[in-house]
Amino acid sequence: IIEFVTISTTGNSIDFGNLTYQNDGSNASCSSSTRGIFAGGRENPSPGGNIDHINYVTIASTGDAEDFGNLTEARRGITGYGSGIRGMFAGGRSDPGGSNPTDVIDFITIASTGNALDFGNMSQARRYLGSTSSPVRGVMAGGFGNPARVDTIDYVSIPSKGNAIDFGNLTQARDQIEGNSNGVRGIFGGGSEHPTYYNIIDYVTIASLGDAKDFGDLLGTTGDCATASNCIRGVFAGG
Repeated sequence: IIEFVTISTTGNSIDFGNLTYQNDGSNASCSSSTRGIFAGGRENPSPGGNIDHINYVTIASTGDAEDFGNLTEARRGITGYGSGIRGMFAGGRSDPGGSNPTDVIDFITIASTGNALDFGNMSQARRYLGSTSSPVRGVMAGGFGNPARVDTIDYVSIPSKGNAIDFGNLTQARDQIEGNSNGVRGIFGGGSEHPTYYNIIDYVTIASLGDAKDFGDLLGTTGDCATASNCIRGVFAGG
């Protein structure tokens, strides 16, 4: 299932169409102003193998997704972000077995279809992390490393390739965290330190380095939710 909302108004989501594959969660997404991208996840019915599929939709019109290409490796618990030109996919649980955290960062050119290419590596392998971005910088936060949840925040320069660099730390170590932004301020909401789930919202200023600060709280505790934003309003759904 793919659903949509009009971000500037409140109301229930509406059916958009369908992905080309059934997926029981933990996939990633990114977008330009015209095209939305979905990548990775786990095959449904569960237990299924990790997925390397990438799908895309044209955001302005409803309809089913189409095949875009494939990730460099099948994985779930992956995060996505982008510059509007380049889409990025980082971390996750890699095959075999699905439990191994990875430090892989892939990239695609959103306007054209094709397989993802290697961008670089995060500072440490982790899964179920969150991310946010400006047109220049991508920021990746939290996740489940080996063997514990982390408060690490990394960043990369999206227009160039290379390994991630230390940005700072979250207010609380957690995985299943999700992020969005207005291009200036990055937001990270929710998350888990099993069996505890959080309603925490942190924020960072994307263009500068430093630790995250408290923004406020979600209405409820949640992990592994979905997010979207325009330049004014950020939306957190499900989990």
